[in-house]
Amino acid sequence: MPEPLVLVSVVLVALAYARGFRRLQARTGRRHAGRAVAFGAGLAVVVVMLSAPVEHAALERLWAHMVQHEVLVAVAAPLIILGNPLPALMWALPAESRRVVAPWWRKLSRSHARPTGWAVWATAAFLAQTLTFWAWHAPDPYQAALRSEWAHSLQHASFLGTALFFWWAVIGARRRSLYGGAVAANFAAALQGVALGAFMTFSGRVWYPFYAERVGGSLTPLEDQQVAGVIMWGPGSIPYLVAAVILFMAWLGGEGAGEESGGPSRPVPAQVPAEVRVT
Repeated sequence: MPEPLVLVSVVLVALAYARGFRRLQARTGRRHAGRAVAFGAGLAVVVVMLSAPVEHAALERLWAHMVQHEVLVAVAAPLIILGNPLPALMWALPAESRRVVAPWWRKLSRSHARPTGWAVWATAAFLAQTLTFWAWHAPDPYQAALRSEWAHSLQHASFLGTALFFWWAVIGARRRSLYGGAVAANFAAALQGVALGAFMTFSGRVWYPFYAERVGGSLTPLEDQQVAGVIMWGPGSIPYLVAAVILFMAWLGGEGAGEESGGPSRPVPAQVPAEVRVT
């Protein structure tokens, strides 16, 4: 994606979030500065990962491209979701638009809060992220993304979009009974990178001839691919495993037990305070 377009998009989203976040805090009287910091950090990571120097490196070496992708989906995306963006962005809308969006939002939030609904959302998010992940890493689509700026932008957008969907669905588990499913979802997501990274590392052929055409560097194309595979199945899986451990400890420790009876005991990305009237 052209760098100016990335910057403009991020600035517009940040301004909308800040506007909605202030309105939401004024209505509820609650202060959640940590959410705003997480959201801003996530947007900053997106800007850095889609900046011209990183994009140039990603077109020169496969391992750099893998670092770019892993940071977008496993660092930027969860940080953005921890910022609780959906309620804030809804409150950034004009009053008339909020009234139109409010019924949809309530239905979505209630669905996500129920065990059956959460399972449906988490499954859909996992499948969307997994299918996108494997489809784009097939040789032909990946080569097409490397040779076309707009196909490359579509690749980044689909990776980031499905990652946001996944983290929203999984992190938003509001009942202790759902934490086990959230742990399993994170492990399953980590295994996708481990499997593809292993295939890439131990393959005896170059998957993406585009990189064989690049000039310079100390690594051969096959060595570059092997490094990329190690990055994917090693560091790339760490954020998912960390999230799984945190959820597992909360599950064992009883955090969120109050949510079984309907009383939220921790900030939840999918949740809008019930006392807030959409006016």
